[in-house]
Amino acid sequence: GKLSGPKAAFLGELKNLFPDNVARGVVLPFGVYHKHYQSAVVSVPKDLDGKGIAKAGQPLPEFVRATYDEFFGKMIPGGMGEKELSEWIKPRLDVIGESITRSPMDEALKAEIAAELKAAGLMDPNDPTRTVGTFVRSDTNVEDLENFNGAGLNLTIFNLLTLDEIYGGIKQVWASPFRYRSFSWRQTLIDDPEWVLPSIIILESIPSEKSGVAITADINSNNPDAILMATSEGVGGAVDGTPTETLLWTPGGDLELVTMFKSPTRRLLTAAGGTEVVPATGSEYVLSESEIDELVKAAQKIRENFESATNAAGEARPWDIEYGFA
Repeated sequence: GKLSGPKAAFLGELKNLFPDNVARGVVLPFGVYHKHYQSAVVSVPKDLDGKGIAKAGQPLPEFVRATYDEFFGKMIPGGMGEKELSEWIKPRLDVIGESITRSPMDEALKAEIAAELKAAGLMDPNDPTRTVGTFVRSDTNVEDLENFNGAGLNLTIFNLLTLDEIYGGIKQVWASPFRYRSFSWRQTLIDDPEWVLPSIIILESIPSEKSGVAITADINSNNPDAILMATSEGVGGAVDGTPTETLLWTPGGDLELVTMFKSPTRRLLTAAGGTEVVPATGSEYVLSESEIDELVKAAQKIRENFESATNAAGEARPWDIEYGFA
């Protein structure tokens, strides 16, 4: 395959525009997931064993089609209540996720991933089984839709070091769109739920001291020339539910402090892999003046170089840009 979600596609374009400021990475297209899914067989979680929900060893696509035909084709049109619907679908989603994670990954795919990571400079030169540290991120074909962007619904796994951790992490991320929260958010928007496809970004771990998301507009006043910056100390700022320092920049250099960063803790990457939660620095402000200036210039450059998607009224939609300072 060669098609991926918008996150991966735009990261590739941003790498060309900002070659020294975008982390290195490797993308697994939708087709890689679909091949794994097509060959997967049903695995029943231990807590559901013996309950007649699924038959172990059945081809997974067959089980998924039967599940969705019953749920979307009969139960919802039949007027079943929300509580009954959720109680019926949740264990079946658990079966789908379990089956994706427990089905073995193709050995040729493993070798190809290792080769691509090496070509990208992400392997430890002293140990062929270890990387320099990577995030495994979901990037589905059901994101950035009108009235739905899917942000934070699917899984990101922080700072994996070994190839085996990455292979396992990929399957966990592939399975994450089938968690009930993710499924329930998107089910009213999808005509054919079987074709929810996750691509994967294996992205270099950057030990950010502060991170966040910038939006290239003021979403409250609809000012398209403003820039809203939400920043936390540590990694995962603004995208994992952490408190943020929120700043609103408007042309002319005016800067409004909307909210302060009030978390007592921050999350940092560790040399041993994964993350640790440590006390926040206690600084009054997160971003410095020079960092704010860098973000404004980067956001303006992105607006100038990329054509925005439009909403139903034909108006340009703002960009949201994840960033970090290491």
